[in-house]
Amino acid sequence: PFDEFAKEWLDTYVPNLKPATAVGWRHILKLRLLPRFGSWRLDEIGAEDIERYKADLKKTNLAPSTVNKDLIVLRRLLRVAQEWKRLTVVPKVKCFPEPPGRRDFLSCDESEHLLADHSDPVAHEMALVALRTGVRIGELLALDWSDIDFERCTLTVRHAFSAGVLCSPKSGKLRQIPLTRDVLLALERRHEPAGFLFRARPYRAMSEFASYSRLR
Repeated sequence: PFDEFAKEWLDTYVPNLKPATAVGWRHILKLRLLPRFGSWRLDEIGAEDIERYKADLKKTNLAPSTVNKDLIVLRRLLRVAQEWKRLTVVPKVKCFPEPPGRRDFLSCDESEHLLADHSDPVAHEMALVALRTGVRIGELLALDWSDIDFERCTLTVRHAFSAGVLCSPKSGKLRQIPLTRDVLLALERRHEPAGFLFRARPYRAMSEFASYSRLR
């Protein structure tokens, strides 16, 4: 049955994903996929059944992007079942078309206005590093002093926090980023031999930094 294979898949396959992805997929399975298909045999799920599932979810006013996440999880589960010789044919899973994602960037004036506020020194330094390097928030929080090369004026992205777990960055590859003079000066003022750059904000840093950025 679907529910038995889903449990095996969750225990064996899903832990190899990024922590945040794994959390999201577990939630989708528990909330919607298992209640719908839990007692079905894997080979009972056909393209028509998936289309009915999509239609039923759409009636609940879920956004197409949310329904598509369910479909992505279902498709991956069925494909793994095929790879593991538990299923012969994987039915077609067609996602809804989605409009281009909205990207919201700070303008140059907004960036400079943000950096002009020194009321919170740690948040200010986080904003400075983020704006000058373009690192993601999870990568920012995972930066270690060993990632900073003051002689070569570079920063190496080696890790990222995902759902509170330290893992590889999204690309899965190391990358080096040149550091500007103002970032180097800021970091040199409190250079430490080891440890996270922003360890003063271990778990609250992401929400605090986001609030700081929005309110400026």
